[in-house]
Amino acid sequence: MSKVVPSKFMSANVRIGAESFKEIKTELTRLLPVGVNSATAYSPTSLNKIAWRIPCFSNSFIDTSRSFISFTAKLSVGTTASSNGTFGNGLPIFERVVVKSSDGLVIEDITNLNVLQRLFTITSTEEEYGVHKGIYGTSDPGVAVGALMAENATPPGIVYTFQINHGVLGKNLSSYLPVFMMGTTYALDLELYLAPVNSCMVSHNGPAGLSYTINNPVYNLCLLRMDESLCAKFNEIACDPNEKIAIPFTTFRNHVSTLTSQNNTVHIHETGTNLKRIWSVYTDAVQTTTGTVLPFKGSVKSSEQTHQIVKYNYKLGTQHVYSEPIEESLNNNITLNHVKNAVWSSDKPMMLSKTNQNRTGTLFEDATAGMFLTVANWTYSPEEMKEVCQGISSSNPIELNVSFNGVPASALLVHNFCELGYNLAIKNGMVRYEEQKPGSQSVY
Repeated sequence: MSKVVPSKFMSANVRIGAESFKEIKTELTRLLPVGVNSATAYSPTSLNKIAWRIPCFSNSFIDTSRSFISFTAKLSVGTTASSNGTFGNGLPIFERVVVKSSDGLVIEDITNLNVLQRLFTITSTEEEYGVHKGIYGTSDPGVAVGALMAENATPPGIVYTFQINHGVLGKNLSSYLPVFMMGTTYALDLELYLAPVNSCMVSHNGPAGLSYTINNPVYNLCLLRMDESLCAKFNEIACDPNEKIAIPFTTFRNHVSTLTSQNNTVHIHETGTNLKRIWSVYTDAVQTTTGTVLPFKGSVKSSEQTHQIVKYNYKLGTQHVYSEPIEESLNNNITLNHVKNAVWSSDKPMMLSKTNQNRTGTLFEDATAGMFLTVANWTYSPEEMKEVCQGISSSNPIELNVSFNGVPASALLVHNFCELGYNLAIKNGMVRYEEQKPGSQSVY
């Protein structure tokens, strides 16, 4: 769905667009969190929830692709230029996101968002890194970056920006959000929860009690203010009890299991009608602030031999994703190609497919980089056409079968992120989400 056309009224199958630029004006606005003042400081051990209420801006759409969150990150007291910490590559700083409608309906609730954020970063096809977004390249930032946030820096702090990668407020949403039609006073509530230090930071030279604070969080919204006459066209259809706006969006639900045996069968209990992929990420049960932030385990190049994944497959009902299990022994190039193909990036550069330091392999299989993962993919073509429902119904039981090189010396967690497609339905000022029926453009 092109963003030139703000929305689609599904049952009427009508598209409404602006005839000239004078009918729509761009307006950039700063939205402060609920209950914030100039002295408010957020931290993972005290005030760890940042909440925004997005108003029903009159005659306005939100362009989510040009909206972002900004904040100032500082380190705890006692850190210095040479003894400090930094956030992991890609800013895995938020561990949970919740989006609600104005009447309290939960539209999205993603846990372990910091793990998912790292997944987004390492599978990125951007060739230019965004330091302002905390993307420093193929490894976590070093002590010099931490010195800028240290308590004795003058002044301390780094301003970072953060864009949501998924869902109704995500940068890839296929339509503009008609917030003026999504309630009476408020359209949506957004809640972000800060991640614990040991799952988002790396320590440099061991400062005691390493922690961080977030100050001045702002949701920088890009609004499209419509001319009254254009807005009236939307209101005319929106007031029709038989019509609604339906905007496709993709969200994630996480299922976490513990792996302690050499051969494991993990049951993934998910219900949805447009399940696109399952991303499986393997991590230590306990994270630390040493080494790579949130390293993904499982590479056959790992020095921890009992954490090497040598065979895996997925099964939906009685049907396996791979006709034969994927087996790895020398490197992870087969799995790497499956990951790249799952996001239709076989001919695009991805961070995890770059060469490692000694150029004997990729970052994907490099144990120090910690970028290994597996994926089950049910899409059959690139998703530029967001209206196409490619996924499958997940009412059947789903299994992940995974084997290690031996009994794991320590327990691992597998995060199975289920990527699901829904429609955000807006009717008579009420906001709901609806499941999509594969094979058609209708919902039920």
